[in-house]
Amino acid sequence: MLISILIISIVSIILLTPMYFKPLYCDDGKWYYYAIFRKRGLKQHINYWGNSSYFGIEWISAIFTSLIRKKDVQGILIFKIIWYFLTAISVYFFVNIIEQNEIQSTLSAIIFLMAVSYPKNRFSLTYGESMILLPIMLAYIFAYLSYISGNSFYFFISGFFVSLSINVKVFGFIIAPILLIVTFFTKNILFSLGYYLLGCSFLLFLPLLFLRTNINRKWYIYRIFSNVFTMLESKLKFLNFHNLIFGKSKSEMSCNYVESVLKRSKTDFWSGYKLQVKVIVVEWSIIIILAVVQILSLFLKFDSLVFLMILMLPVFFSFAYIQKSTLIVKLNPIWIPISILAGKSLYTIFIQQDGWNLSKTTLLFILIITVSDIIKKILIEYKQERRSQLADYNLKHSKYFSMAKNVGKYIKVNSNESEKILVWGNFPSVYLYADRECSNHSFFHIYPYSAHNIANDIQLLFNSMKENPPEWIVFYTGIYNKIDKWNMQTLSDEINIPYKLSKDFQVIVGKRKYRSIPVFRRDDVKYRELLLEKYSRSNDVIFLQKVLDFYPNDFATKIRIRFHEEKLDLESKIEFLSKNNQLSKIDKNLLLLDDLMEKENFIDASEIFTDIIVQDKNNLRSMIGLGEIHFAKGEIDLAFHSFQEAIKINPFSADAFNNSGVVLFQVGDLKNAELYFKKALKIDPNFEGAKMNLVALLQKKKEMV
Repeated sequence: MLISILIISIVSIILLTPMYFKPLYCDDGKWYYYAIFRKRGLKQHINYWGNSSYFGIEWISAIFTSLIRKKDVQGILIFKIIWYFLTAISVYFFVNIIEQNEIQSTLSAIIFLMAVSYPKNRFSLTYGESMILLPIMLAYIFAYLSYISGNSFYFFISGFFVSLSINVKVFGFIIAPILLIVTFFTKNILFSLGYYLLGCSFLLFLPLLFLRTNINRKWYIYRIFSNVFTMLESKLKFLNFHNLIFGKSKSEMSCNYVESVLKRSKTDFWSGYKLQVKVIVVEWSIIIILAVVQILSLFLKFDSLVFLMILMLPVFFSFAYIQKSTLIVKLNPIWIPISILAGKSLYTIFIQQDGWNLSKTTLLFILIITVSDIIKKILIEYKQERRSQLADYNLKHSKYFSMAKNVGKYIKVNSNESEKILVWGNFPSVYLYADRECSNHSFFHIYPYSAHNIANDIQLLFNSMKENPPEWIVFYTGIYNKIDKWNMQTLSDEINIPYKLSKDFQVIVGKRKYRSIPVFRRDDVKYRELLLEKYSRSNDVIFLQKVLDFYPNDFATKIRIRFHEEKLDLESKIEFLSKNNQLSKIDKNLLLLDDLMEKENFIDASEIFTDIIVQDKNNLRSMIGLGEIHFAKGEIDLAFHSFQEAIKINPFSADAFNNSGVVLFQVGDLKNAELYFKKALKIDPNFEGAKMNLVALLQKKKEMV
């Protein structure tokens, strides 16, 4: 046994090592986000359609990276390699327990490792269909151990791994009833059945003990079974599980992805696989033929291992068929039975059968050529030019996917650990490379296209961005950018937070064609102005506290908070500032302006505003203040000009839009005045002055009618 495991380990190192150099796939960011950022517990991603659970790959990888003390991308890549190595070991033990044959077991494990390493199978991309194989094989192993030993407790362990497989991918539910049937063939049926059901429910319902409120428990039940519920509802129209659980109709938490999957045609499914499968079948023809030989041999002589593999094939194929997905990676589970059947054929033909003949020589020759070609394709992945390419994707797609690494590293170098990102698009791997968290964990995996609709939840995202705008926004929408209407301009207009382009990553995808991945940085100068503007309007110190939350070293804001708390008059402020040498002249003047304007000391205020604008022509507060003074003096044209200049300086200034509306209202341009008031309220719905102005305008229009 030790020699066999050593051989499998050496083969794993040779074949799986190229995975360590591969860039993360877009979905890898979803699977390993919590491993990098050390999160635990229930994952209720509002817009995410998949299985939300406690004990999925997210949790397991987080434990693993903590144990090896590599909570980074390298730790994740090591985890993937070890996971597939353990899956190969599980294949070895499964065959060995049934056949009691070291050589056959080792051959099966090695063939499986070849399938995992083969680029066209895309095992290097993290998909539930690939990761679910380990817990499924362990569930089969312990079920078989219980069957042959009579120890019913093994069924608890088997059920435990079934529940783990469900946590990894919801299609683990398909395995549960199959192994349930096995319990009826044991000596102690009741004990076996009881242990198995207890094991199956263990990881699924254990989290209910940790969730403190009923609503959280209901959400957990609904989310973990949402895919199953949606499929059942599509067949049985009278069912509404959301209504049964919550007492109300289905909300935005409905499983859009599953609903879209069920609408796909079977014709598209088969035609989509035809070309991809054809290439693999040709290159793996001898291995597949060896597997088919074992299936045909079952008609001549019953073999329990072959019979189990024949049952396993349609079960694993159903994973892809139910989803009607044309991604070749969805078929990865079938490599388990193919590897085991081919390994049995190789052992039977070359070792078990005595003698040597021309047929064996011919088969060996063909086998050597086929396997050599497969190994060659695997080892090519060691080449420097292949390391940065994603599986067998064509070069242009691979470049686009792997650009997440460059984007992430750019943000990491140009930011600090406290800063947050929002990746608009299906590329959460950017968070991992940047080592920066998402600004809102409920939206760290955004599908900005129709099959994964977030329209019902998008206002929640916008509200959170208005409250806590991320420092960085990346638009990484890939091939879906023609469907997704959002860009930085439309998004800024929605959340009313200023951003500026930091860098535009461009990937050439053809002659004179490229895809753009723009990275935007929050414009902190303008954003600070907006927060201070809100404070001036409301006199609410919370806006000053928010300035310090974002800019802890803002000394001028600290002084402003002190003035607010101590309620100092103008003379006391002037005296305090005269003794302070840490503030610039502009900052000192800005700290006094609100008092000067309140006392209608327009002469001094005008001089200060003008002086500041001479030094800083883009100073928002001074430009608006100067306009207010012009308006107070009756200089309407100059006032409107100042307010328009303020809008150019910061197009998200509610004061500038409101004041422009006031000027237009006074000169009788009610139509445009109304637009300005509404824009001011869109920027700040709590702007009482703009509300009053709009009400007055609408009342006047009503009177005129």
